[in-house]
Amino acid sequence: MKIKMNRIAILAGLIILICLGFTYKLVQYQVVQGEHFAKLAKESSAYTQTVQATRGEILDRNGLPFATSRMSFDIEFSKIV
Repeated sequence: MKIKMNRIAILAGLIILICLGFTYKLVQYQVVQGEHFAKLAKESSAYTQTVQATRGEILDRNGLPFATSRMSFDIEFSKIV
């Protein structure tokens, strides 16, 4: 019975050490390096890409328009801070 209790104590100690390690890294990322990661996230979360849309019509075998170009609108998402 004593061997079983020793194994449980060792397993509990390992689990506590792993949790302490995760807690340490979490504090490191959130508190110590939080501003750095916030800046990286803000810089990489928005970008602008222009796509040339005029490609002409696609016709079927009878010469009828299958797909045509038409006017479109820009969509923007803004985060309100």
